[in-house]
Amino acid sequence: SLRDASKFAPTQWQWILSSPAKSYLVNGKQCNISIDAPGVYDAVLTVKNGVGTSIKRQSRGLVVTNADSRNGLNFSGGASRVVADHSPIKQGDKEATIEWWMNPAKLSDFSCGLGDADATFQIKVSSTGKLIVHRHNTKVETGADIVAAGEWHHYAVVVQNNNVIIYRDGQKVFSQYALNAIKGLNSFAIGASAADMSGQIDEFRVWGSALSQEQLQTWG
Repeated sequence: SLRDASKFAPTQWQWILSSPAKSYLVNGKQCNISIDAPGVYDAVLTVKNGVGTSIKRQSRGLVVTNADSRNGLNFSGGASRVVADHSPIKQGDKEATIEWWMNPAKLSDFSCGLGDADATFQIKVSSTGKLIVHRHNTKVETGADIVAAGEWHHYAVVVQNNNVIIYRDGQKVFSQYALNAIKGLNSFAIGASAADMSGQIDEFRVWGSALSQEQLQTWG
């Protein structure tokens, strides 16, 4: 529901909700809109009257996921973890995609661990918000502030032959050549003793193929 609280009696209203993948435009003082495309949306309201125009912007005004976020998993750090019955990533796999929605409660060196271990395959986050991928003792990492505490974002790590590609909210933020092949994982978990998980995880998926940016924007 979009409700205007502007002063000075505007006579025209235009709302724009935009994510990197999709935008919506709505006209009217009070209106309802149903958004099915997942993403993180910025909101812009433009109002006009006989005197002039005023614009109000709100970053991250709306976050849309494919599932009810109240069904997500909550982690309290320490030994809080979920271990899969079997690893979805196997030795010799040349392609894989790990994608998930995450709202970390805090960041530390190191946190938000996914996977197994540095020697096989593990994703984790530094205290400065770098997303780090270990692939058979080969490390690749993004710049700082890719992962933000207290904010929902969609993240994806795509392994495509010798490339590791990282996305946030459907936008590519990092790509690097990593020669080492995936080694066999002893287990696959959300949360690890060396990189504990604090916060919420939702819509966690592992695919046996390298999803494209367009596919990630559909499933994210």
